[in-house]
Amino acid sequence: KEIQAKIDTGADSSSIDENLAKQLGFTDALSYYHSFGIDKVMSETEIKTVKQSQVKLKLESHPDIVKVVTVRSAHGATYRIKIPLFFDLAGVFIKTQVTVADRQNLKYPMIIGRQDLKGFLVNPAKP
Repeated sequence: KEIQAKIDTGADSSSIDENLAKQLGFTDALSYYHSFGIDKVMSETEIKTVKQSQVKLKLESHPDIVKVVTVRSAHGATYRIKIPLFFDLAGVFIKTQVTVADRQNLKYPMIIGRQDLKGFLVNPAKP
């Protein structure tokens, strides 16, 4: 599937929109993730409680979920699943793990973070 993605050197890892993940065949993994009810912004106390509940281990037992990470932002913290992904960027085939997030209100369904930009020269100069 060909899409436009945003190069985001401020992001550590790459992320894709939930709808795109579903189109790529990860519907079951997303349904499993949502069944735990942790698909929301949480306080540090809530994050700590979820960590103690072993949810991460349960989520990582799903065959399509390679990892669960905590993502912190100005709004709070979220638990996100990581799924395996292969993509082509400027003719370079990249094998990676991306977080899945609700990006439907954002301009791009995918951001490509620093981990997947190794070997590329990013020139921030305006055209």
